[in-house]
Amino acid sequence: LPFSEAFKILKEKYNRDNWREDKGFYTVGVGEIVHAIWQIGWVGGMMVTCPLILAGDEISRQRALRNFDFIFPKGQGSSGFFHGMGDGERWYGDGFNFPHAKNWHLIRKSADALYFLLKQFILFQSQHHALEPKAAWVEGTRKCADAFVRLWKRSGQFGQFVDIETGNIIVGGSTSASMAPAGLALASQYFNC
Repeated sequence: LPFSEAFKILKEKYNRDNWREDKGFYTVGVGEIVHAIWQIGWVGGMMVTCPLILAGDEISRQRALRNFDFIFPKGQGSSGFFHGMGDGERWYGDGFNFPHAKNWHLIRKSADALYFLLKQFILFQSQHHALEPKAAWVEGTRKCADAFVRLWKRSGQFGQFVDIETGNIIVGGSTSASMAPAGLALASQYFNC
């Protein structure tokens, strides 16, 4: 099966089964449990938008761009990291529904999102000259990059789970955020900082 045909199948599937017109985003799965609705990074949100912008048709591209408006500015905690999950009405933590872990954020999700957001901004510049990221998208992405820098300076690691509001490590000693250096490298280039 040629890659172009495989992409066509996936694009049609996402537009048929995963698009939520009422919320303005592509879901991760097709169920109604929160894990299948929206997750940043990890397995879906702001990752699936990249190929849909790069190689999708006009409908896919416009829908993918609406995902940016969904997460900016409401999809970030005060730390600058992104909320792990949402249903279009509320944001949820990654604490497995334990009351003590409601602010837990799996840092890998923000690391994935940082990398893929910046990759898409670069694609806007190089291939879609008519696409200009909105100021809120750029500011929010920089806020996430700054959160990673603060976390590293404060802790000397990225950890596995952080508090979504404070940015402090809750569970450390992990390579969960292994995409963070790649995202920070792109941020350094994009923001010239």
